[in-house]
Amino acid sequence: AMSIKKRMSHRCRKEETNMNYKKRFLSYLLPQKRSIFFIAISVLIFSIGQLSQPLFVGYALDAALNDDSKLFYIFVFLSLGLSILAFNLKVLMSG
Repeated sequence: AMSIKKRMSHRCRKEETNMNYKKRFLSYLLPQKRSIFFIAISVLIFSIGQLSQPLFVGYALDAALNDDSKLFYIFVFLSLGLSILAFNLKVLMSG
């Protein structure tokens, strides 16, 4: 059986090693801050665009059923615009 001191020192070395990995990983990421920020914002916009589509289509259908053609076209074009934006962001992120 290991003594308490040995276990504690082993745990400290393990945590220290984990911190070294994290510091090393962050040292690779820091020069790429601008790219990482752009990718994070792009993923957020892409996700919102994809998730909002069914909602806007539903609103457009509700507007059409209520004979509100102006609101119908607003939601159709909003949905189409978000779809195009999400597609372009997907292309930018993959290439």
